[in-house]
Amino acid sequence: DMKKAFLYVLSILSFVLLVTCAPIDDRSDPEGTWQEVQKEAQEKTAQALMLEADSCESGDHAELSQYLEQEDPSGELAALFCEHQRAVLPNAKASLPDWVGGAPTASHFENGDVIVFAGAGDTIQNIIMSMILIDPKFSHAGIADGEKLGSAQDDFILSSTIDIEGLELINGVCRQSLSKLIDHSVAIARLRYDLGPDDESALAAAIEAFKTVTLPSDTNYAFITPLLQPIQRDDLVNWYCSKVPWWIYYQAENDIEAVNFYGLGDPDGIWTKQRASVLYGVYQCFLKLLVPDWLERWLNRRNPDWLTDAADAHLQYVLAVLISPDELAFCEKTIWLPGDPPLKSRVWYREGYDPGL
Repeated sequence: DMKKAFLYVLSILSFVLLVTCAPIDDRSDPEGTWQEVQKEAQEKTAQALMLEADSCESGDHAELSQYLEQEDPSGELAALFCEHQRAVLPNAKASLPDWVGGAPTASHFENGDVIVFAGAGDTIQNIIMSMILIDPKFSHAGIADGEKLGSAQDDFILSSTIDIEGLELINGVCRQSLSKLIDHSVAIARLRYDLGPDDESALAAAIEAFKTVTLPSDTNYAFITPLLQPIQRDDLVNWYCSKVPWWIYYQAENDIEAVNFYGLGDPDGIWTKQRASVLYGVYQCFLKLLVPDWLERWLNRRNPDWLTDAADAHLQYVLAVLISPDELAFCEKTIWLPGDPPLKSRVWYREGYDPGL
């Protein structure tokens, strides 16, 4: 009986060993599991980025710290965000130097001018942008509404943002004040494009249509969804700042996005610089945390570079869909000339912040 019992236990152990050592390709649906891992990593990355933005803006890091400790006791995620905070928070608190030659005024702008801003780092929008892009020239954008240029208020800039003014929450498409944006900026560029007379008429009509239909509508500020997906260009509920001028020009049959600005088809394109972004690093970290050992072995057999390739693919997708302020500034139709000639683009900047355009 003892011998039979021993042989029975041995047969069970042999079966377990056989299953454990079976080829990992025999696991049920590894491809589907990998897709689910990527989705979960994207969702957790988006949540972490939003908590980081809130904590930097409010100064309260408790909720972020609790989330990171829960998700990654090793501290790799916490280290990524600490590095980001060291870079962003000193800029947010620093006093700003004077404008070289003075700041722009409403008199410098005309209907349809696209205006881009390099932020001082002290708004939630600039904080979010700093996690997505590395060293952008500009981090905010809007378009001038000529009808408001002659008014007593200087809120002639149509854009989308999230902000609190007094007790009022601003979330989505709105009017913004030039003077307030000046207070939070270190450089500002007025962008003008190579357009014909018919284009200018169409642009004026598109601005009026936007003010009539979209401005009064219920909208949200967003350029990344809770699943880390970029906001689509035809989404009329979710808007980010640079989508507003791009959309208005696009309705006037002019595309003012720089063609392949990030060099997405080039393995050495400038998009690779964004591998140093918080978004990229956090997404990679969550992928490593969430991939089970058996799936990692399966992935390594198929492609040893699976981690980099997965992060690269999502980064390139985000950059391809989103329209950044830099893409508006470096559009092939942008007219750059020195000085301030009529109908040309111009840059204003504070001491030490010349964007080099």
